[in-house]
Amino acid sequence: TKTDSQPVFNSPTEGLEGKAGRVVYPVIVGNSEHLYKSSKKSANSQKFQIIRDFDLHGCTADDAIAKLDDELSVWTDAAMKEESFTIPVDIVCGGGNQVLSEVVERWIRKNRQVANRPKGFI
Repeated sequence: TKTDSQPVFNSPTEGLEGKAGRVVYPVIVGNSEHLYKSSKKSANSQKFQIIRDFDLHGCTADDAIAKLDDELSVWTDAAMKEESFTIPVDIVCGGGNQVLSEVVERWIRKNRQVANRPKGFI
C-alpha cells in the first residue's frame, strides 16, 4: 500500500535554549561631542573610512570587557586623526549563545565614546 508522506519542518532554533544574540555590533567611536554629528557628514568623506573589525570569538565575558576597554583608547586616538573625529568599528561576537552579545551591548551603553552606528553611515 502507498503511504502518504508528509514533509517534516524543523525550526532552525529547535533545541536551542534562549535566543541568540547579535553577531555583529556596528558602532562609531570618538569623543562624545562628535558621535552624533558624524551621521551628517558628506558622502565623500564616508567613502574613505575603513571599518575596523574587532573579533571577540572565544573570549569569556571578562576577557571581552578587558579587550574592549584596552582597544577603546586606540580607537579614540585614531578617531582624532579623521575628518569627522570618529571611526566605524564592527565588534564581532559570533553566533553562539548571547553572553558576549549582552556584554558588548552593556559596554556600548556604558561608554560615552561609543555609539551604535546609524544605518547608511558607511
